Amino acid sequence: MYKCMFFQKTIDNVDALFQYLDEIGNNGDWIFKGLYSEWNLKNTLERVLIKAGIKDREGYPKIEKEIIREFQRLYKGKDLYRVRNDTLYCLSVMQHHGAPTRLLDFTYSIYIALYFALEYATDNRPVSSANTGLAIWCINTKWLIDHPTSINIFGLMERYFFDECRDEESFHRIYMGNQYTFVGLENPVQINQRLHLQQGLFLCTGNIRKSFEDNICEFEGWQKQSNIQKVICRVPIGDVQKALEKCRRMNVSRETLFPGLDGFAQSMKYNLLHYKRQAESRIG
Repeated sequence: MYKCMFFQKTIDNVDALFQYLDEIGNNGDWIFKGLYSEWNLKNTLERVLIKAGIKDREGYPKIEKEIIREFQRLYKGKDLYRVRNDTLYCLSVMQHHGAPTRLLDFTYSIYIALYFALEYATDNRPVSSANTGLAIWCINTKWLIDHPTSINIFGLMERYFFDECRDEESFHRIYMGNQYTFVGLENPVQINQRLHLQQGLFLCTGNIRKSFEDNICEFEGWQKQSNIQKVICRVPIGDVQKALEKCRRMNVSRETLFPGLDGFAQSMKYNLLHYKRQAESRIG
Protein backbone atom coordinates (compact mmCIF):
# COMPACT_ATOMS: atom_id res chain seq x y z
CA MET A 1 0.00 0.00 0.00
CA TYR A 2 1.27 3.44 -0.93
CA LYS A 3 1.87 6.14 1.65
CA CYS A 4 0.65 8.87 -0.69
CA MET A 5 2.02 12.28 0.23
CA PHE A 6 0.26 14.47 -2.29
CA PHE A 7 1.37 18.04 -2.87
CA GLN A 8 -0.20 20.31 -0.25
CA LYS A 9 -0.63 24.07 -0.22
CA THR A 10 -1.86 25.89 2.88
CA ILE A 11 -3.74 29.18 2.60
CA ASP A 12 -4.56 31.21 5.70
CA ASN A 13 -7.83 32.92 4.75
CA VAL A 14 -10.93 32.16 2.71
CA ASP A 15 -10.63 35.18 0.39
CA ALA A 16 -7.14 34.10 -0.65
CA LEU A 17 -8.48 30.58 -1.13
CA PHE A 18 -11.20 31.90 -3.47
CA GLN A 19 -8.54 33.76 -5.47
CA TYR A 20 -6.16 30.80 -5.68
CA LEU A 21 -8.87 28.39 -6.79
CA ASP A 22 -10.15 30.89 -9.33
CA GLU A 23 -6.71 30.93 -10.95
CA ILE A 24 -6.68 27.13 -11.18
CA GLY A 25 -10.28 27.04 -12.39
CA ASN A 26 -9.45 29.24 -15.38
CA ASN A 27 -7.73 26.17 -16.80
CA GLY A 28 -10.58 23.86 -17.81
CA ASP A 29 -8.50 20.71 -17.29
CA TRP A 30 -9.01 20.62 -13.50
CA ILE A 31 -11.73 19.02 -11.38
CA PHE A 32 -12.35 19.65 -7.69
CA LYS A 33 -13.62 18.04 -4.51
CA GLY A 34 -14.28 19.78 -1.21
CA LEU A 35 -13.69 17.91 2.06
CA TYR A 36 -12.80 18.42 5.71
CA SER A 37 -9.09 19.19 5.96
CA GLU A 38 -8.21 16.04 7.94
CA TRP A 39 -9.74 13.60 5.46
CA ASN A 40 -8.00 11.65 2.72
CA LEU A 41 -9.51 10.70 -0.62
CA LYS A 42 -11.67 7.59 -0.15
CA ASN A 43 -14.70 6.39 -2.05
CA THR A 44 -17.77 5.76 0.11
CA LEU A 45 -17.51 1.98 -0.20
CA GLU A 46 -13.97 2.02 1.13
CA ARG A 47 -14.85 4.51 3.87
CA VAL A 48 -17.83 2.58 5.29
CA LEU A 49 -16.12 -0.82 5.13
CA ILE A 50 -13.11 0.48 7.03
CA LYS A 51 -15.36 2.19 9.56
CA ALA A 52 -17.25 -1.10 10.04
CA GLY A 53 -13.98 -2.86 10.81
CA ILE A 54 -14.00 -4.94 7.61
CA LYS A 55 -10.33 -4.76 6.70
CA ASP A 56 -9.92 -7.77 4.39
CA ARG A 57 -9.89 -6.01 1.03
CA GLU A 58 -9.91 -9.31 -0.87
CA GLY A 59 -13.55 -9.61 0.09
CA TYR A 60 -14.56 -6.11 -1.06
CA PRO A 61 -15.58 -7.11 -4.63
CA LYS A 62 -18.04 -9.73 -3.35
CA ILE A 63 -19.48 -7.28 -0.82
CA GLU A 64 -19.88 -4.66 -3.54
CA LYS A 65 -21.67 -7.20 -5.73
CA GLU A 66 -24.15 -7.95 -2.95
CA ILE A 67 -24.80 -4.24 -2.33
CA ILE A 68 -25.49 -3.63 -6.03
CA ARG A 69 -27.70 -6.72 -6.26
CA GLU A 70 -29.77 -5.63 -3.25
CA PHE A 71 -30.23 -2.12 -4.63
CA GLN A 72 -31.31 -3.44 -8.03
CA ARG A 73 -33.78 -5.88 -6.43
CA LEU A 74 -35.51 -3.26 -4.29
CA TYR A 75 -35.33 -0.20 -6.53
CA LYS A 76 -38.76 0.92 -7.82
CA GLY A 77 -38.02 4.05 -9.88
CA LYS A 78 -39.20 4.75 -13.41
CA ASP A 79 -35.67 4.04 -14.65
CA LEU A 80 -35.71 0.51 -13.20
CA TYR A 81 -34.69 -1.13 -16.48
CA ARG A 82 -31.60 1.05 -16.78
CA VAL A 83 -30.68 0.53 -13.12
CA ARG A 84 -30.81 -3.24 -13.58
CA ASN A 85 -28.97 -3.31 -16.91
CA ASP A 86 -26.39 -0.51 -16.72
CA THR A 87 -23.98 -0.88 -13.79
CA LEU A 88 -22.42 2.58 -14.12
CA TYR A 89 -25.86 4.19 -14.21
CA CYS A 90 -26.91 2.05 -11.24
CA LEU A 91 -23.82 3.13 -9.27
CA SER A 92 -24.54 6.78 -10.05
CA VAL A 93 -28.11 6.43 -8.73
CA MET A 94 -26.84 4.61 -5.65
CA GLN A 95 -24.31 7.38 -5.03
CA HIS A 96 -27.05 9.97 -5.54
CA HIS A 97 -29.14 8.38 -2.77
CA GLY A 98 -26.28 7.79 -0.33
CA ALA A 99 -25.42 4.10 -0.89
CA PRO A 100 -21.72 3.14 -0.68
CA THR A 101 -20.04 2.79 -4.09
CA ARG A 102 -16.62 2.73 -5.75
CA LEU A 103 -17.35 6.19 -7.21
CA LEU A 104 -15.88 9.41 -5.86
CA ASP A 105 -17.77 12.64 -6.61
CA PHE A 106 -15.91 15.55 -8.19
CA THR A 107 -17.10 18.76 -9.85
CA TYR A 108 -15.86 21.06 -12.58
CA SER A 109 -16.87 24.06 -10.41
CA ILE A 110 -14.47 25.48 -7.83
CA TYR A 111 -17.40 27.21 -6.12
CA ILE A 112 -19.42 24.03 -5.67
CA ALA A 113 -16.34 22.22 -4.34
CA LEU A 114 -15.68 25.10 -1.96
CA TYR A 115 -19.28 25.06 -0.77
CA PHE A 116 -19.09 21.37 0.14
CA ALA A 117 -15.74 21.94 1.88
CA LEU A 118 -17.35 24.70 3.96
CA GLU A 119 -20.17 22.34 4.92
CA TYR A 120 -17.73 19.62 6.00
CA ALA A 121 -15.63 22.17 7.92
CA THR A 122 -18.77 23.31 9.76
CA ASP A 123 -20.00 19.82 10.59
CA ASN A 124 -16.64 18.42 11.73
CA ARG A 125 -15.20 21.30 13.74
CA PRO A 126 -14.04 20.08 17.17
CA VAL A 127 -16.43 21.48 19.77
CA SER A 128 -13.53 22.76 21.87
CA SER A 129 -11.95 24.70 18.98
CA ALA A 130 -12.84 28.10 17.55
CA ASN A 131 -11.16 27.13 14.27
CA THR A 132 -11.83 24.54 11.62
CA GLY A 133 -10.22 23.31 8.41
CA LEU A 134 -11.33 22.72 4.87
CA ALA A 135 -9.57 21.20 1.91
CA ILE A 136 -10.09 21.41 -1.85
CA TRP A 137 -8.65 18.51 -3.80
CA CYS A 138 -7.68 19.53 -7.33
CA ILE A 139 -6.91 16.92 -10.00
CA ASN A 140 -5.71 17.55 -13.55
CA THR A 141 -7.96 15.50 -15.86
CA LYS A 142 -5.63 15.90 -18.84
CA TRP A 143 -2.90 14.16 -16.85
CA LEU A 144 -5.26 11.27 -16.05
CA ILE A 145 -6.67 10.88 -19.56
CA ASP A 146 -3.38 11.22 -21.44
CA HIS A 147 -1.38 9.06 -19.04
CA PRO A 148 -0.09 5.76 -20.52
CA THR A 149 -1.90 3.86 -17.76
CA SER A 150 -5.28 5.15 -18.98
CA ILE A 151 -4.39 4.79 -22.64
CA ASN A 152 -3.35 1.15 -22.17
CA ILE A 153 -6.47 0.19 -20.20
CA PHE A 154 -9.09 2.05 -22.22
CA GLY A 155 -7.35 0.84 -25.38
CA LEU A 156 -8.79 -2.58 -24.52
CA MET A 157 -12.16 -1.21 -25.62
CA GLU A 158 -11.97 0.44 -29.00
CA ARG A 159 -13.69 3.87 -29.10
CA TYR A 160 -14.73 3.55 -25.44
CA PHE A 161 -15.33 7.28 -25.11
CA PHE A 162 -17.95 7.29 -27.86
CA ASP A 163 -21.39 7.12 -26.23
CA GLU A 164 -22.64 4.40 -28.56
CA CYS A 165 -19.73 2.17 -27.54
CA ARG A 166 -20.12 2.58 -23.79
CA ASP A 167 -22.23 -0.25 -22.48
CA GLU A 168 -22.52 -2.82 -19.73
CA GLU A 169 -19.91 -5.09 -21.30
CA SER A 170 -17.26 -2.39 -21.64
CA PHE A 171 -17.75 -1.12 -18.07
CA HIS A 172 -17.54 -4.63 -16.63
CA ARG A 173 -14.42 -5.48 -18.61
CA ILE A 174 -12.59 -2.41 -17.39
CA TYR A 175 -13.81 -2.08 -13.80
CA MET A 176 -15.82 -4.90 -12.29
CA GLY A 177 -13.12 -7.53 -12.67
CA ASN A 178 -10.93 -5.44 -10.37
CA GLN A 179 -7.86 -6.41 -12.35
CA TYR A 180 -6.66 -2.92 -13.31
CA THR A 181 -5.29 -0.65 -10.59
CA PHE A 182 -6.07 2.85 -11.85
CA VAL A 183 -8.69 5.62 -11.68
CA GLY A 184 -10.99 6.48 -14.56
CA LEU A 185 -13.12 9.56 -15.25
CA GLU A 186 -16.70 8.39 -15.65
CA ASN A 187 -20.26 9.60 -16.05
CA PRO A 188 -23.21 7.55 -17.27
CA VAL A 189 -24.52 8.49 -20.70
CA GLN A 190 -27.75 9.58 -18.99
CA ILE A 191 -27.15 11.73 -15.90
CA ASN A 192 -29.62 12.78 -13.23
CA GLN A 193 -30.66 16.34 -12.44
CA ARG A 194 -28.59 16.56 -9.27
CA LEU A 195 -25.40 15.56 -11.06
CA HIS A 196 -26.14 18.12 -13.76
CA LEU A 197 -26.74 20.94 -11.25
CA GLN A 198 -23.55 20.10 -9.37
CA GLN A 199 -21.51 20.07 -12.62
CA GLY A 200 -20.41 16.67 -11.42
CA LEU A 201 -18.50 13.67 -12.63
CA PHE A 202 -17.03 10.60 -10.96
CA LEU A 203 -13.57 9.19 -10.47
CA CYS A 204 -14.10 5.44 -10.58
CA THR A 205 -11.76 3.12 -8.69
CA GLY A 206 -10.42 0.41 -10.97
CA ASN A 207 -9.46 -2.11 -8.29
CA ILE A 208 -11.39 -1.91 -5.03
CA ARG A 209 -9.09 -4.48 -3.43
CA LYS A 210 -6.81 -1.45 -3.05
CA SER A 211 -7.56 2.02 -1.71
CA PHE A 212 -8.58 4.87 -3.99
CA GLU A 213 -5.25 6.56 -3.24
CA ASP A 214 -3.34 3.39 -4.12
CA ASN A 215 -5.21 3.30 -7.43
CA ILE A 216 -4.43 6.89 -8.38
CA CYS A 217 -0.82 6.51 -7.27
CA GLU A 218 -0.36 4.01 -10.10
CA PHE A 219 -0.20 7.10 -12.32
CA GLU A 220 3.37 8.38 -12.53
CA GLY A 221 3.52 12.01 -11.47
CA TRP A 222 0.89 11.80 -8.73
CA GLN A 223 3.13 13.76 -6.35
CA LYS A 224 3.50 16.77 -8.67
CA GLN A 225 1.65 20.04 -8.06
CA SER A 226 0.76 20.16 -11.75
CA ASN A 227 -1.29 16.94 -11.39
CA ILE A 228 -2.80 16.73 -7.88
CA GLN A 229 -3.09 19.37 -5.18
CA LYS A 230 -4.62 19.37 -1.74
CA VAL A 231 -5.32 23.00 -0.88
CA ILE A 232 -5.88 23.45 2.86
CA CYS A 233 -7.37 26.43 4.67
CA ARG A 234 -7.67 26.57 8.47
CA VAL A 235 -9.79 29.47 9.64
CA PRO A 236 -12.09 30.66 12.45
CA ILE A 237 -15.60 29.26 12.25
CA GLY A 238 -16.91 32.81 11.84
CA ASP A 239 -15.03 33.12 8.54
CA VAL A 240 -16.60 29.87 7.39
CA GLN A 241 -20.07 31.30 8.07
CA LYS A 242 -19.20 34.42 6.06
CA ALA A 243 -17.95 32.26 3.17
CA LEU A 244 -21.15 30.20 3.23
CA GLU A 245 -23.10 33.46 3.02
CA LYS A 246 -20.97 34.49 0.03
CA CYS A 247 -21.72 31.18 -1.67
CA ARG A 248 -25.43 31.61 -0.98
CA ARG A 249 -25.37 35.02 -2.66
CA MET A 250 -23.73 33.34 -5.67
CA ASN A 251 -26.68 30.91 -5.69
CA VAL A 252 -24.53 27.99 -4.55
CA SER A 253 -26.20 26.30 -1.60
CA ARG A 254 -27.63 22.96 -0.57
CA GLU A 255 -31.03 24.30 -1.65
CA THR A 256 -29.87 24.80 -5.26
CA LEU A 257 -27.60 21.74 -5.43
CA PHE A 258 -30.20 19.35 -3.98
CA PRO A 259 -33.57 20.53 -5.37
CA GLY A 260 -36.64 19.76 -3.29
CA LEU A 261 -37.80 20.10 0.28
CA ASP A 262 -34.94 18.05 1.78
CA GLY A 263 -32.29 20.25 0.17
CA PHE A 264 -34.06 23.43 1.28
CA ALA A 265 -34.51 22.20 4.85
CA GLN A 266 -30.89 21.00 5.11
CA SER A 267 -29.62 24.31 3.75
CA MET A 268 -31.05 26.19 6.71
CA LYS A 269 -28.33 25.08 9.13
CA TYR A 270 -25.70 26.58 6.82
CA ASN A 271 -27.53 29.93 6.48
CA LEU A 272 -27.34 30.91 10.13
CA LEU A 273 -25.55 34.19 9.49
CA HIS A 274 -28.36 35.20 7.14
CA TYR A 275 -31.01 34.30 9.74
CA LYS A 276 -29.09 36.17 12.46
CA ARG A 277 -29.13 39.33 10.36
CA GLN A 278 -32.80 38.84 9.57
CA ALA A 279 -33.62 38.46 13.26
CA GLU A 280 -31.62 41.56 14.21
CA SER A 281 -33.41 43.63 11.58
CA ARG A 282 -36.90 42.71 12.82
CA ILE A 283 -38.80 45.38 14.72
CA GLY A 284 -40.58 44.13 17.83
